[in-house]
Amino acid sequence: MGAICHTPTAVEASPMVSDSILYIGRIDGFMSALWKYLQKGSSGESSPLACRDKIISCTKTGVASLINARNGSLLWEYDTGEQITASPAAIKGRFYILTSKGTLFCFGK
Repeated sequence: MGAICHTPTAVEASPMVSDSILYIGRIDGFMSALWKYLQKGSSGESSPLACRDKIISCTKTGVASLINARNGSLLWEYDTGEQITASPAAIKGRFYILTSKGTLFCFGK
């Protein structure tokens, strides 16, 4: 069995699948899928998370981005000002992000 795809840079975080689309956060700051989105920093160890038709992605430099899963357009972006090394979580339509300093951010209604 051979490789089914190749990324031009290393990948540290786990890939994610949503609605039969594979998403990969790369260390060069790009998230790859049928589209690609340039993040403001490396994903590092933080894996992206799908919730309904949205993807939340966090960078090691502390930027959280909410991306349209269908076309890769940016819906919003927030700079936490703190390093993010953990993957985000979603519960009941809210996104939770824990920084390396222990600050818990919650986004959503």
